[in-house]
Amino acid sequence: MARVLRTVAIVLFALWFGWHLYRHVAVYLVRGRVVVITDRVLGNLVLGAGGIGVVLNPFPADVILLAAVLTADLLLWWTELWVVVGASPERILERAGLVLRGMGFSYDTEGPHNLEERSGRIRLRVAVSATGRTHVLRLRSARGINKVALFRANFRKFLLAIPRERR
Repeated sequence: MARVLRTVAIVLFALWFGWHLYRHVAVYLVRGRVVVITDRVLGNLVLGAGGIGVVLNPFPADVILLAAVLTADLLLWWTELWVVVGASPERILERAGLVLRGMGFSYDTEGPHNLEERSGRIRLRVAVSATGRTHVLRLRSARGINKVALFRANFRKFLLAIPRERR
C-alpha cells in the first residue's frame, strides 16, 4: 500500500511540475513569445520538483528536503523574483511604463534598469542579466492592494504579448 501511495504521489508531483512547465514555458517558447516565469510559477516548479525528491527519499532525509523545498518556495514568494527570457531590459521597462501609465500611475526611471512608481508601491529592477535577452527581475510591490495585483497581472500579459527579440 505504501508503494502505491508513493507511486501516486510521484505521478501527481510530476504532473504538477510538467503542467506548470508546459503552461508557462513551453507554450510561449513554441509560439516565439517572451517567456515570463513569475515568482508564483517558480514556486510551483520548485514544489513540483521538490515534491518528487521528498517522496523518493527515505525518512530522515525527506523531512529535511521538505523543509528546504518549502523554504525555497517561501523565499521565492517573498523576494518576488521573475525570470524573463527573450526581451531586452529596455523593452521590459518600456512595457512596465505602458502598464503603469495605462492604470493611472506615475513613475520615475532610476537608472537604466530601475523603475519606481511615485508613491513607492511598485518597484521594478532588472537584478541580473544572464545574457542580453535573459533577465531576473525583482518586482517589489505592496501586498494586499488590488490595483498593484492588477499591475502584476497586466505587466505579465504585456510581456507575453510581444514576440521574442532576436539578436
